[in-house]
Amino acid sequence: MVDINEGVIKFNTKEHFQTNALEPNEYRTLESWREKLWDIKLIGSYCPSNIGYGNLSVKVDYSDILQTSEPQFLITGTQTGHKKNLDGNDYVRVLNFDQENFSVTSSGPCSPSSETPSHFSLYKAKSDINAIFHVHDNIIWKYLSENHDLATPADVEYGTPEMAKQFLNLDLPDKGIIVMKGHEDGFLSYAKNMEEAGELLLEIYNKLNR
Repeated sequence: MVDINEGVIKFNTKEHFQTNALEPNEYRTLESWREKLWDIKLIGSYCPSNIGYGNLSVKVDYSDILQTSEPQFLITGTQTGHKKNLDGNDYVRVLNFDQENFSVTSSGPCSPSSETPSHFSLYKAKSDINAIFHVHDNIIWKYLSENHDLATPADVEYGTPEMAKQFLNLDLPDKGIIVMKGHEDGFLSYAKNMEEAGELLLEIYNKLNR
């Protein structure tokens, strides 16, 4: 059973700069992958609670907005999983992350996904990671939990400082899937581009669901 606190933001969001909707050219390619994953229910919402799940990001240089040595990226907004299609009001720029204070600096029309710290940690852990797709599927999650070595521990919850540290400490191949054993149904793919990250998920989905 999915926790009722699923999707709750656990980081500090005080440094959020509200903007108008993002232009389509900024999120169009990421949205095309999100639509594919939503169609096969790797992104969606749980009934009857309507709790959304799934979040996608792509690394983007936003140094023209904020100068930092930390990874910057575009990510889907919090609690957007129930929507089949997202628009410029549902994407947000992550400009910086303060690990010590567990605080996100962001810019956009909405708040970033509750899994933002996990995305940040993976981008920081391996500089050639440029896309991260976090999805849910109980069948795949159970299979990966039992058969997949690349994983975070069962006693580490999503969206916490402990989870962010786990991603920093993993021995990561160039691309792959990570199962989050302490985050029921949750796993993610990462790669050097969106196409590779998406194909990893479609491959495991087709293997176990078709």
